Amino acid sequence: MNIKKNLLFLAVIVLSNVYAVIPEVDEIQNNSLNQEYENPRVQKAHQTLGHFLCVDLASIYSEIDINEVVKGMEDCIAGKEPPMSDKEVEDIIKGPKQNKRDCDLKKAYQTIGHFICKEFNSYEFDMYQVIKGMKGFTTGKKSPMNEKDCADTLLEVFEQVASKNLEETNSFMARNANKEGIVSLQKNKLQYKIKKHGSGTTVEKCSSPIIRYSGNFLHGKTAGTFQNEVLIPINEAITGFSQGVTGMKEGEKRTIYIHPELRFGKKGNIPPNSLLIFEVEVIKVNPTKEEIDSFSSTLKDFNQGISIKNPLCSCEPIVN
Repeated sequence: MNIKKNLLFLAVIVLSNVYAVIPEVDEIQNNSLNQEYENPRVQKAHQTLGHFLCVDLASIYSEIDINEVVKGMEDCIAGKEPPMSDKEVEDIIKGPKQNKRDCDLKKAYQTIGHFICKEFNSYEFDMYQVIKGMKGFTTGKKSPMNEKDCADTLLEVFEQVASKNLEETNSFMARNANKEGIVSLQKNKLQYKIKKHGSGTTVEKCSSPIIRYSGNFLHGKTAGTFQNEVLIPINEAITGFSQGVTGMKEGEKRTIYIHPELRFGKKGNIPPNSLLIFEVEVIKVNPTKEEIDSFSSTLKDFNQGISIKNPLCSCEPIVN
């Protein structure tokens, strides 16, 4: 297991520990509840997350310098790039002790902080309070809350966010349906608008087209971007995405609006019950075997969870 995968696993451990008493709770929406984040109880819950993170970090990397990890997280929040790649971090952490220079170790720990910050940011946690909890851990302070109180608090925030997001999504889809050029595939659940017409081969339910796409939430925050070409087996994508892309022709561009019921609802590592808006361009409907082989065997969007298991669609013949 490489360092980045190990850290993602760590994040899951921390979250699962906190959410142990909450079935199927995965994320907290920051932007929708800025006032809620001013609540001292909510702040303490995020500080508790930071405390648990330090406990688990120390159990995995016994010599880790939490202060350097915190610096990496603060740099990440400030928009700075990580000082190392995940491969470089892995080489240093797993390498012989005599080859580990202090300056390299510091950079490695800071990079780990970047990785953690990005993963936790996908859950929309208040990273400033998480970091405050981590700093408290380094000075010997106790966790501000026990796990159950922390979980209860975050669940309360989560449910408020989910309710507000669903209300906003339903309102938007109803209004959007009446706009010029909008085509409704499912009433108030799935819509699209053609931005550029294509020609030639059409994407079918079992196609594996090469596309470019970007994703956004209702208020403009980026959900994921893949401006380079990527292969997407349509029958393995989330329901709303697969139905929205089916019927597109090569060269066509669409804006696709997907209600949370047609992806994961409250689940997934994006804000609960959030509307997804995709800009999609079809590059090639029937790629050759060589073109398919040039793509990774496992493709995952960074935030919205278009999870791809196998680039070869069983009911789609490969064009040589």
